[in-house]
Amino acid sequence: MDVPVQAGLVVGGLLLGVAGVHIERVAVMLVGFVPGAFAGATLAPQFVSNAGDGGALVVTAAVGLVGGIVGAQLAWSAWVLVHAIPGFVAGVAVTAPAVGVSTSDPSLGPEIAVVLLAGVAGAVLAWAVHRVFVAVLTAGVGSAMVNVAVLGQDVYLPTGRALLQYPETELRLVVESARDLGTPFVGLAVVFALVQLASLAATENDEERGE
Repeated sequence: MDVPVQAGLVVGGLLLGVAGVHIERVAVMLVGFVPGAFAGATLAPQFVSNAGDGGALVVTAAVGLVGGIVGAQLAWSAWVLVHAIPGFVAGVAVTAPAVGVSTSDPSLGPEIAVVLLAGVAGAVLAWAVHRVFVAVLTAGVGSAMVNVAVLGQDVYLPTGRALLQYPETELRLVVESARDLGTPFVGLAVVFALVQLASLAATENDEERGE
């Protein structure tokens, strides 16, 4: 492994491992900004066919920036929905039988309002606790990156195309390869997770005191 790649994995792994939950929004929005900006810049020539080189460059940059901002907002909204929707479904699934509402053939009535409110409450709760999931996930990814760089171990990384075509198979291969990392991976992941959870708790306490 090349030294620059190794150093990048170590630095990136440490950053994710100890601060993943705190850079969540930036990372998610950056993932959306890049393709959004690229799409905007690709479409920009349609608006500057009669402009000079300087004007075309300005318009391309402006449209690319707008596309990036839109992409970033869409990515964050999708990230919120990914966590909120399961909570909504769980809230509805738990409450509907209790109030006598059939989820397969619901009938309009006051019970529907109760079920919907329970779904909203479930979505809010799911979003409220999602940071614990992010902390554990980034702790594991960060630990894997450090172990791969320092110990020279291998982790299977699927291509985007393969992941879209065979998601279950590709994810299984990733998990199986991660198992081979062994005790160092688990130990460092636990340390990273504890650091992030402690930091998260301290941040929430500071926010409560600030209120």
